[in-house]
Amino acid sequence: VQQGHPQAQGPRRDQARRRGRAPPARRDRTRVRQPQGRRRGVHSTAQFDILKGLTSSLVASKQPAQAVEELSAARDALARGEREADYQQIEVDLLTGKVYTQWSGHNSDALKVYDTVIKEHPEDFRGFLAKGALLKKAGQKGDAERMFIQAKYLAPESALEIVRRVAGE
Repeated sequence: VQQGHPQAQGPRRDQARRRGRAPPARRDRTRVRQPQGRRRGVHSTAQFDILKGLTSSLVASKQPAQAVEELSAARDALARGEREADYQQIEVDLLTGKVYTQWSGHNSDALKVYDTVIKEHPEDFRGFLAKGALLKKAGQKGDAERMFIQAKYLAPESALEIVRRVAGE
């Protein structure tokens, strides 16, 4: 890029401007754009918080089957693209697994859900962490430890303390 050319950058642009050859610098209008669809903002958090609150209320009022039905409907609507939601299917699946763990006699259903999460999202530590917590609660310490090791490996730095706490370290 030539000195004095309007596209000149950095020190060259400053030198050209001092000589009166370049227009004043324009404001940089480039922004990092978030992809459309799955934004994590106030609206998305509110939608998921409502779903979490509903399922928690149903579980607390001894209606876990209804909670699972609500989560299943939310998952199906997301899969079909019928619902404009900013939360993701993995979040619904993890919440479904949590409901199953709180529902007496449904740990095997929770394990199936967590296995599906791990299979569909092997890069996400949350499935490994949830399955590890369930296995630890069931007394399967060796299997739980393997899940926690994988969760620690995949977890971002900001989540490592939570993983360690759940693992009992």
